[in-house]
Amino acid sequence: MQRKISLNDKELSSHSFKYYDFLPIGIYVLKDDNFIYVNDALSKITGYSKNDLLNHKSLNLISKEESIRVNQINRLFLKKKKSEFPFSYEFNLKTKNGSIKTLEAWPTLIDHEKSTAFLVMVMDITERKKLEKKLSQLLLEQKILLDNIEAQIWYLTAVDTYGAVNRAHANFFGLNKTYIENKSLLEIMSESEAKISIEYNRIAFDEKKQIKSEELISNKKGEECLLAITRTPLMDEKGNVELIVCSAVDITEQKVAEKTIYNLMYHDDLTNLYNRRFFNKELKKFANSKIIPLGIVILDVNGLKVINDTYGHLEGDKLLKLVAKIVSKSCKKKDIVSRWGGDEIIIIMPEASDQDTDDIIKRIKERCDQAMFRHGLPVSVAVGAATKTNISQDINDVIREAEENMYAHKLTIKNSSHYAIINSLMESLKTKGFEEEHVINMRKIGLKFGEKLGFSLKELNKLDTLITLHDIGKIKISNEMLTKSDKLTEEEYQKIQEHPMVGYRLLKSIEYLEDLAQDVLYHHEKWNGTGYPKGLKGEDIPYLSRFIALIDAYEVMSSGRPYKKAMTKEDIISEFKEQSGKQFAPHITEKFIAFLEDSLD
Repeated sequence: MQRKISLNDKELSSHSFKYYDFLPIGIYVLKDDNFIYVNDALSKITGYSKNDLLNHKSLNLISKEESIRVNQINRLFLKKKKSEFPFSYEFNLKTKNGSIKTLEAWPTLIDHEKSTAFLVMVMDITERKKLEKKLSQLLLEQKILLDNIEAQIWYLTAVDTYGAVNRAHANFFGLNKTYIENKSLLEIMSESEAKISIEYNRIAFDEKKQIKSEELISNKKGEECLLAITRTPLMDEKGNVELIVCSAVDITEQKVAEKTIYNLMYHDDLTNLYNRRFFNKELKKFANSKIIPLGIVILDVNGLKVINDTYGHLEGDKLLKLVAKIVSKSCKKKDIVSRWGGDEIIIIMPEASDQDTDDIIKRIKERCDQAMFRHGLPVSVAVGAATKTNISQDINDVIREAEENMYAHKLTIKNSSHYAIINSLMESLKTKGFEEEHVINMRKIGLKFGEKLGFSLKELNKLDTLITLHDIGKIKISNEMLTKSDKLTEEEYQKIQEHPMVGYRLLKSIEYLEDLAQDVLYHHEKWNGTGYPKGLKGEDIPYLSRFIALIDAYEVMSSGRPYKKAMTKEDIISEFKEQSGKQFAPHITEKFIAFLEDSLD
């Protein structure tokens, strides 16, 4: 139905429109083409005062040609009694200063008995019309250019609404240009893609600045393409954003090429880990960073030279790739894993504590133990770690510490080149009747007790090697003396007591074993100071020396000797209680007794 207000003459003359003065759009009431009411907004639009307007006929403000057109519209409006609304039209108005403004009008008919009146709402659309005309002219002038370049170009009338688009943009979606224009982005793109674009559009509209982005948008084939999009606000004279002009270039192939170049520059082509160049670049960043703790883990692939020499370098490469895959899967996404050398891998672990590096090493070793190489060969790595805990620490010192720990671990691994040193020494002991089973049993008990006390991997590795070599000094003692079943003479006993010092000197002469020398020297000292070779007492005895003294005594008591039967667990515990504070350190003895009661049969 036609929109109207029904008033009689009395009501019309007394009707109050004062509340319309507070509205931001122009409002006036016409009766017989005369203004009988105008609000403040209309006065502002026309430049005339309200009194000036009330003394004008409305048609005096528009040209003769425009007045004819407006009269025709009004007559049409009156005839269409059943037309649907809103009904609106545009017309040009001459302001007091002589400028021409374009207004959009929405009339409402006021019916009464003797005359016809209109309540009209108007909005100044001059700037919008100028902009539309300018843009239309611009697009017309550049139509050939825009539709024959590869770059996609379009403009937005709102954060989620297309204006015009060029042929390249339409072709990208496999759609007709006219279909896209004035459509919502949600109708053209997938919901997830459109939402991302709308957010960038909103920034350009709100912040009134050029915005650049890289967005994944699916083309007509359903392929995800990476578009580099530039959004440039088009401002009106008042500094408001009228439109956002967008341009896009498909950079998918460029990014693939960049990624390929990046991989060639910073990745090892055999293992696909980062290479030494990338590691050095990242290390510079972390060297000056305040990120602590920072863990460093270094791995060396054991037996690689043997594989290369026996089966060829292609097989050695397979082993390296297998280890690289194991290490990568064991690390977190933020960890940086690089091939450091021929058979070495290094890991930078941001914000990683000693416990974190231990956890990574355990995962790597477990997965290596589960993996098998050709012909059933085990996969073995030597691993060392160190942690930067202070910003002032030199990162290169941390790397050196990790490397030293890795070499120390190598000593406990059978396939390691350094194992030959230990193996040679132990073989020499075997020829003298050395009881290898004694060391094997000690290692088992020692590692279990060490884990119970919370030893780190580094400490457990050192303990294992120490137990293996603690009696290495007996290499200088004759076979007869070592295997003698009768009671030793005083002279023989003194000779036996020299073996810690012999072991100490021997280990001090070997670079990778010298840090064990002092623990070997004092492993026969007693808590009360009656031991040998120095008669040290209490806390003066190194911790690991006290530790292996317990393990050594337990193994002898539990296994027995030709001259002495094995003791029961109860008798062993009683003996340790008796010797606590005398032969053995009380605090370790107490924990060892609890360990025996809980863990051993």
